[in-house]
Amino acid sequence: MHAAVRAYFEALPKVKHYDAGEQVFRQGEAAKEFCYLKKGLVQGIALTRSGQERIVIFCPAHRIFGAASFFTELPRRTTIEAVHPSEVTFVNEAELDFGLREIEGFAVSMMREFALDVLDGFSESVSCALLNADMRVARLICRYMTRTTNMDCFEFPYTQEFVARTLGLSRWSVNRSIQAFKGNGWLDTQYGRCIITKPDLIRDFSFSEQ
Repeated sequence: MHAAVRAYFEALPKVKHYDAGEQVFRQGEAAKEFCYLKKGLVQGIALTRSGQERIVIFCPAHRIFGAASFFTELPRRTTIEAVHPSEVTFVNEAELDFGLREIEGFAVSMMREFALDVLDGFSESVSCALLNADMRVARLICRYMTRTTNMDCFEFPYTQEFVARTLGLSRWSVNRSIQAFKGNGWLDTQYGRCIITKPDLIRDFSFSEQ
């Protein structure tokens, strides 16, 4: 994102704090504003027709989310909730118009954000249609990682049951993938927690067939 655009979003007044697990907005709600994430990490969860929850996006700090529904005037496609404590700026139509008129690089930055959303959607479609369980689990872990976070080791906060529901896999398949990654030395499991010890190796594996 262009520095001037980021500075503009950072200075906007309507900012709300969300604790981990709190919802920013729900699937089906009207989209009167879009959002800029000042701090933290949020995830988008969609409810399928069968009633299952699926994670469809992760949004790191200094990115926008909720813009597609705002621009198309359609109901929210996902429920957004905070993964970590987060600060969210809400951007209304007047503030958008001002940015387009007055802020250098604003339109290009918005187009780049939409392009990144398209790439995320394409990656999800490829994962569902073409990849085996190991690759899909690895890519879900990678979607949790963010380029703004430089960590050699971190905890992946989801249970195997939730990962299985999210990816449409059996819990046995997810467990087999986790055990394979553990055998490779990429992660460790401790009392139900999954500790990612080699995020770079998991990232390399997850994109090895692209």
